[in-house]
Amino acid sequence: MITKRLITSVLIIALATMILGCSKPQDNQTDPPTATTTTAPTTTKQPETTTEKTTTAEVPDELEGFELLQTINYTMPDSYVMETIISMTGMSSSMTTYFKNGSQRTENENMGMKSISIYNADEGITYMYNEGDTTGFMSKDDVYYGEESVVVDWEGTSLADAFTDQPVVEAKIVTIDGKKAVYMELDNSYEGYNQLTRFWYSVEYPILYRYEIEDGGTIIATGETTKFEINVPLDDSLFEKPEDVEFQNL
Repeated sequence: MITKRLITSVLIIALATMILGCSKPQDNQTDPPTATTTTAPTTTKQPETTTEKTTTAEVPDELEGFELLQTINYTMPDSYVMETIISMTGMSSSMTTYFKNGSQRTENENMGMKSISIYNADEGITYMYNEGDTTGFMSKDDVYYGEESVVVDWEGTSLADAFTDQPVVEAKIVTIDGKKAVYMELDNSYEGYNQLTRFWYSVEYPILYRYEIEDGGTIIATGETTKFEINVPLDDSLFEKPEDVEFQNL
């Protein structure tokens, strides 16, 4: 499984980051075909944005595949707040992500339980615990479950760089409520199992408007960003290690 921290929302949407690493593209695959067996929808709900964006990415509509992904280079806002609804196998959870100057806090509420993940950029450490617990886990930037981890710095990193080792079979520009988005489809099939992962990325910031996972022709998981605010004031205490929780190394 991939251990890249897509420090944007990615989200810490753990589901999305895990699926990214399930399989590899064929050797020497540099320009994936754009034909697929599933036709991607060209419109979806635009997340609510209460802070007006000041820049617009100029991306030619006709570009496709890795040629398109090479043109998508992101600049991170100073801060943002994002809310996402995740649905999987009949259950749903809500996720709120806070980002400020490289640090990130993610709160995931599911069935009355809140799981919290705090990445402190100054320390290079991620703290993970459940609200109300007195113990949790921690991991450093370069170690994840005892294995080497790779941190993606989105400043100066293109989507092509981030997905260079992933089985991308389609990438194109689509319209979301009158705004551009990058649609990507990954073929994660293996050993007779047919699985597709689809992403709808913003063209301005490395956040997902939507993602979905299809297994054997059935959609088994979706994520939908319902709110996205940039450059909002956030207290530094959101990204600090809680003093009442004891953390163990992973």
